[in-house]
Amino acid sequence: MKDFTEITLCPEALDNSKTEFCNPVFEGEEPQAMPNTKCPPEEDGTSPASPRDGLGGQLWGQAGWRYRDDCKFTWLCVALMSAVLLFLIALLLGIVIHQLTSPQSPGAPASALPARGTTSTTAAPTRRDLPVPKTAATPTQSWLPTAGTPALPVPACGGTLRGSEGSFSSPNYPGPYPPDALCIWHIEVGPGLTIQLKMETFSVEGTASCLFDRVELYEEPRAGSMDPALDRGGPTRFCGNVAPPTFNSNSNHLRVVFVSDSSVGAPGFSARYRAVAPSEKSCAWDEHLCDQGLCLHLGFICDGFHDCTDKSDEANCSLKHKECGGPLTALEGHFSTPSHPQPYPHQQLCLWQISVPVGHVIDLHFHNFSLESHEDCSFDFVEVHDSTGTGAASLMGRFCGHQLPPILTSSRHVMTILFVADEGVADDGFFATYQARNATESR
Repeated sequence: MKDFTEITLCPEALDNSKTEFCNPVFEGEEPQAMPNTKCPPEEDGTSPASPRDGLGGQLWGQAGWRYRDDCKFTWLCVALMSAVLLFLIALLLGIVIHQLTSPQSPGAPASALPARGTTSTTAAPTRRDLPVPKTAATPTQSWLPTAGTPALPVPACGGTLRGSEGSFSSPNYPGPYPPDALCIWHIEVGPGLTIQLKMETFSVEGTASCLFDRVELYEEPRAGSMDPALDRGGPTRFCGNVAPPTFNSNSNHLRVVFVSDSSVGAPGFSARYRAVAPSEKSCAWDEHLCDQGLCLHLGFICDGFHDCTDKSDEANCSLKHKECGGPLTALEGHFSTPSHPQPYPHQQLCLWQISVPVGHVIDLHFHNFSLESHEDCSFDFVEVHDSTGTGAASLMGRFCGHQLPPILTSSRHVMTILFVADEGVADDGFFATYQARNATESR
């Protein structure tokens, strides 16, 4: 039999006709809480279930141990997450500080500028201070690389040219100029003087309107100048393989712009300028001077179009065509240099204009071809144009020397042939025949 001497009786429970036994012997069982039932404290102020008793101490000890385990795990997770977060913040700050303190690589673009007329962007150019040959120049432009191209050494071009004379050329001249080039030269001479510019060699990719590669000349009048002679109706634009005529400015400031696209290149150009008095404007021997300084190639003389304001380019044409040149309207025919097969005279200008019925094309054959030889055919030469005029856009070829030109066929019913001889060496000249055929017929 068990000993019940340690049983405690709670008399307050008698009011509810219930008896409660608080026996600490029954260890391991959770005491059932009874509503409206409370055991009074002992005389020493402790309750029967006080943590200092055996059952209470064990229960509170087990609960406290579990709570301490949970708290340790939670704090461990918080510590790990805090350490990871601090590491990420420190890493981000390190990257930012490195970007801010690292020096920018030489030649790297500072910002991106919109490319002109293209869908891609172009890196902002870096200005280069390289001298222009034979002049006291301070370059102001360099060619523009396209976005995404590697940083390579690029030839300098452009600048401010001062002095009574000087020269400049396209980048890499006499080698092919680079793509996407933009070169700007500002030529300045003394007050009261004008600028005479001559292209010594010229080979720039181009079409009729010079939309791709081109050289542009801009008059820059003095501030406040109202001289109407300075207005030439916009820039003068050149391209192709024929050197432009001599250019005489009307002021002491001239801007020369060279532009190339991203495709085909060419050898480019070389140019020379000099300061002249307004009364001393002149043209080359094989050019026509009109309008107080405008120079025209001889092919524009007596071509049926008034290129000069004073109309001097179409004056006395019957006399100029007396010895050679003239219109050819038959379906077939021939022509030759003066005195052929004897040497042609010096200082000759002959212009033949072939015109056949619409719907026909013209086949041109050269025979016995012998003209003074020159690398650029700048002395004696023959030009064949696929039009009624002699513009650079219609040029089919310029020929000199002793090699027979190929057979040339027009795209329309007209063709123009220009022969020019200087005052130097004369040769035997040429003999040529032409024949018209229906445009739909094969040769």
